[in-house]
Amino acid sequence: MTIDLAAPGALAARTVEIDDPGDLFSLIPADGISWVRRGEGMVAWGEVARWSGGGPGRVDDAATWWRRLARHAQVRDDVRLRGTGLVAFGSFAFGDASSAGGALVVPRWVVGVAEGRAWLTRIGREADRADAGEPTLAEATAGRAPVSALPAVTLDAGDEEAWSAAVEQAVERIARGDLDKVVLARAVEGQADGPV
Repeated sequence: MTIDLAAPGALAARTVEIDDPGDLFSLIPADGISWVRRGEGMVAWGEVARWSGGGPGRVDDAATWWRRLARHAQVRDDVRLRGTGLVAFGSFAFGDASSAGGALVVPRWVVGVAEGRAWLTRIGREADRADAGEPTLAEATAGRAPVSALPAVTLDAGDEEAWSAAVEQAVERIARGDLDKVVLARAVEGQADGPV
């Protein structure tokens, strides 16, 4: 397990409501993180703290780390929607033996849109919060380079006929009572005309 606290000590998160920022993807820098669906969600950048680990206990270990970090954080949240206040973005490998493991990242900046409202969150050291004032979108976006347009991506969905046959067979076996449920997965590979 690796823990990197770029901002040692307790963290402070400050969330304020902002005007609709428009397209969230227009705000995100090349090294940013996003969780967006149908125009709602969050984009984030910067890194205040990170947990990474692997093995069968990776999700429980990450949850323990997050609870400890959040327990000591000072949070002032004027918006109080899901995704406001102190947040972390996570990514975990599906298989216990995967070398990819998992990670949680607490970003410096988060911009979100949901339920017709928009917000900005600044996360940093608790010691910094007295001088910080209210976060602004201008402050959050100063000096960072936005992502350039993404290249075209061609997807290879594999053998569609074999996939359809597997789904059909699973449905038949469930109907006969041979199975209660089934999980089917397939790889879809993409080729991009440039960096993604």
